[in-house]
Amino acid sequence: MPAKRRSHTSPNPSTDEIVQRADEVLQRAIVLQLLRQDRDERWSRAELETELQETPPIEVNDALAHLREEGVLHLSGELVRASRASRHIDNLGMIAI
Repeated sequence: MPAKRRSHTSPNPSTDEIVQRADEVLQRAIVLQLLRQDRDERWSRAELETELQETPPIEVNDALAHLREEGVLHLSGELVRASRASRHIDNLGMIAI
């Protein structure tokens, strides 16, 4: 099977590309926070916003909504936790920094 080729990225990305990349970076940061081994599995939105202190709360909420839609995490009111599938993939060592 031939290797997938990456699409050529412009040296001058558009505003939409920059926003998309920033959103993906934020989503990764949220997932890594939720999978931390040094604290409880459940986080409040406020705790995540504190950890991601440079990010406006509306952007955190948008990223949380997207991750929920993708099945990466569960939201219950103000509580957030990684999905069982995300935790299992992390336990298999497939999520790394």
